[in-house]
Amino acid sequence: MLWASSSMVLILHRHNQRMQHIHKTSSPMSSPESRATKTILLLVSTFVSFYTLSCIFQVSLAVIYNPAWFVMNTAAIFTGCFPAVSPFLLMSSDSSRMHSA
Repeated sequence: MLWASSSMVLILHRHNQRMQHIHKTSSPMSSPESRATKTILLLVSTFVSFYTLSCIFQVSLAVIYNPAWFVMNTAAIFTGCFPAVSPFLLMSSDSSRMHSA
């Protein structure tokens, strides 16, 4: 996930540099490449955070002989957080772009 996101950000950065050389005018609005980069970084940081927390709880479930229900439920919640939260992150970044246009 980190490798794919990093390569996308690098490709977008190179594309943005090429486009700046072609279009000499600088617009006050942010470029589509920078907006896409911000969205990618937001999604990958959210994924890494939830994945790390999920792994911590999964390891604790494997180590603890008789885990409490709180630990089991928390592990399940963190496992499902990224798929539940990411569409809302995408919608919020898209709606902020629509309001600024």
